Amino acid sequence: MVEVNKKEKYQVAVAKYLIGDFPTERFPDLASEALEDGIDTPTIIEIAGLKQPSYFDIQEFIPKLLDELGIPPLTKHEAGLFLAKNIAGKIVSGELDPEKGAKELEQLWFKMEYSLREWLENFSLADDLISSLTTTPDKNDQPRARDEMRKRIISDAKDLLEGKSLIDWDLKHYLNH
Repeated sequence: MVEVNKKEKYQVAVAKYLIGDFPTERFPDLASEALEDGIDTPTIIEIAGLKQPSYFDIQEFIPKLLDELGIPPLTKHEAGLFLAKNIAGKIVSGELDPEKGAKELEQLWFKMEYSLREWLENFSLADDLISSLTTTPDKNDQPRARDEMRKRIISDAKDLLEGKSLIDWDLKHYLNH
C-alpha cells in the first residue's frame, strides 16, 4: 500500500483526468515520478514506458492503477467532489490563498458543468464565494471587505470539508448577488 501523502498526488492526477483536466500525454511523466517516489507497481512501470499514450491507452490502465495504489474507483462526480475537497483542505490549512482557492473552485465548477442547484446539493459550495471574487469593494472599504471575503471563503471551505449542505439556504440569496 502506498503512503497517503504520496498517494494523494496520484489520486489528484487521476481525478483531474476523469474530469478532462489532465492530458494523457502527462501520464508517463507522472508514472516516472511515482517510480522516483518508490512506487513501483506493475501498472506504473507499464505507463512510464508509454510514448504519447492515447485516451484509450490510459483508460485501460486506470482501474489497475487505482487498485494497485489502494484508491477506490471514482466516477466523474466523485472525482469532482474529491478535487473540491482537496482544494478546500488547502484553503483551510493555509497552504492555498483563499482567493486563489476560490478561483480554482470556480474553474472546477465550470469544468464539472453543474448547475447552481446541483453544485450546492453535491458540492456544498456557496455561489457567493465565487461571485464575491468578481465584486470590487468600494475603495474606502477594500481592506475590510477583502478580509471579510477571505473569512467567508475559509468558512465555506470548512463547510465543504464537513459535508454541510447549503441547499437548505434560500437560493434567491445566491442568485441575487
